[in-house]
Amino acid sequence: MKTKSIGITKRQQDTLNFMKQFKEEKGYMPTIREICKGINVTSPGTAHSHLKKLINKGYIEFNGGNRTYRIIEEPRNIEVCGSLFTKSEYDELAKSNEDKKIAKLIGDWQNVFNEKIQQDFVEIILNKINEIIDKVNGDN
Repeated sequence: MKTKSIGITKRQQDTLNFMKQFKEEKGYMPTIREICKGINVTSPGTAHSHLKKLINKGYIEFNGGNRTYRIIEEPRNIEVCGSLFTKSEYDELAKSNEDKKIAKLIGDWQNVFNEKIQQDFVEIILNKINEIIDKVNGDN
């Protein structure tokens, strides 16, 4: 069951494909040593590195025990302007952008409010000036 995934290296893809095939054939997930053997690496650290990157990219989850990796069928990668983000990275980006939108709306509202206050103030001043002119001219 070889599939091509977006945003991962060939070695990460090999690791993911091995895990899928192992799970399909045996019914449970491989251990780190089995992954090492399956992708032809001798260091468990190398396998851990591939697994950690697959977790960070949203392709697998780890529940903290032996054989507790879980393959995510719908990877949580989101492409924005040609860059891939994990779901958590995208959520953070969206929140940041939402905060910017809210700040812009507040700023726009403050500008409108300030402009209205200035217009009201100018109107009050002009009315007072007209009242003084009227008094001076004796139009009262």
